[in-house]
Amino acid sequence: MAATTDIDWTDATDNPTTPHCDPVGPECDNCYAQDIANHWHGRGYFTSAAPSVIPARLLIPWRVKQVREAHRRFLTSMSDPFHNGLSFDDQALLWGWMAADWQHVHQSLTKRDGIMESRLNSPRFEAAARASLGRLEDMARDARRITRWRQQMLEDISHARANWTWPLPNVWTGVSAGLRDTAERRLTRLLATPAATRIVSCEPLLDDLGDLSRWLATGDIHQVIGGGESGRRHRPVNLDHARSLRDQCIKHSVPFWWKQNGGVTHDAGGDLLDGRRWKQFPVPRPGVLV
Repeated sequence: MAATTDIDWTDATDNPTTPHCDPVGPECDNCYAQDIANHWHGRGYFTSAAPSVIPARLLIPWRVKQVREAHRRFLTSMSDPFHNGLSFDDQALLWGWMAADWQHVHQSLTKRDGIMESRLNSPRFEAAARASLGRLEDMARDARRITRWRQQMLEDISHARANWTWPLPNVWTGVSAGLRDTAERRLTRLLATPAATRIVSCEPLLDDLGDLSRWLATGDIHQVIGGGESGRRHRPVNLDHARSLRDQCIKHSVPFWWKQNGGVTHDAGGDLLDGRRWKQFPVPRPGVLV
């Protein structure tokens, strides 16, 4: 987990799973997570196995001060929280863990929209997530003495159990969609998924996404993030596509965040769109953490 990050719409990244994933389409062709994982672990490592939860990393939000102070955190920036190889129990544990860390926003993005819709609509999954609080309690107590941060973790778990609400009020549920074909399917499934806050990441923006009014006009999309691609093999962004996305968000009063124009590095092209920075977070609503 990183207490600092180049991803400007979050404060920190959480990676409680191993850095494994595999591509699901053209949007994944130049995956930054794959480049990082293979650089550190060897060629082919990223796609060599399914992700799994690393239990010790679930303690970090309480144990590490810099992470604890990061209000918004991006879940599994090096994988996908709904990867089909991540077990049901591990996925439920992640949602129980985010419930326990109730004072912080967790930003979840997936390209496995079908699994997302199925899991978060399932009473069995919700029950498993709530039951996983007991597993987290065991992790907090697994020490010779209960330190201050372990005591705080136990208190937070008790709070989550006593105030359990589904969908979790501190989790932003989102899909990644940079192509028109994937956007139509993933936005439809996102709106069919229970979520306190729904977000859409159109990054890398590789296509004209067309008319998104069917989804944006509902009032149930709370933020749209767009951005060009970065890296040695980056595909240039068409800023007319970015303008169309921005203008539709303005029309339907959806907060819009333009992350970057892209280039060899994430900041090579800057982040100005028609001379302005667009950095809009979801609007605060009662009972929801933003």
